Amino acid sequence: MIIEVDNEAESSFDALASECPQDWIEYGYGNRSGLGKPWWLYTQLLIPRCVGEPDGHWILCKVDLLDRHISICDPTGAKKQNNQGERFRQVMPLRRLLPSILNKCGFFTKRSQKPRGSLFTVGRQMIPQQVDKCSCGVFICKYAKMAIVKTADWN
Repeated sequence: MIIEVDNEAESSFDALASECPQDWIEYGYGNRSGLGKPWWLYTQLLIPRCVGEPDGHWILCKVDLLDRHISICDPTGAKKQNNQGERFRQVMPLRRLLPSILNKCGFFTKRSQKPRGSLFTVGRQMIPQQVDKCSCGVFICKYAKMAIVKTADWN
């Protein structure tokens, strides 16, 4: 058991045993037909997220599994500096769930590493910005495609 203190959430929890839905663990195992391979084969994940209720807004979370870092790619992030704290809060569940999913799907065992429960750090990655209020989903899909085929300059 690894007890973590999440200063942002002002709470403590067992990072390796944190509850998560079984179907999410199945994604980690690569057991979801047509939806990827086991996570231990990868060093990065791209996770699109719809945030910003009630209207919805799409961001892309670029997750570095080895460095334990989540980069938030937000196509409105540069224009709205006041939403940075909001985006961080919206990504906080991933900080808590990822260590548990990685542990439960055998990520560490398959990579011959000791299980680590440490929370993922979160930062912002500057990406080109949308010019309207409705194309965030298209922007995120294009960024994900470019990252997959390695044509995106993420720096």
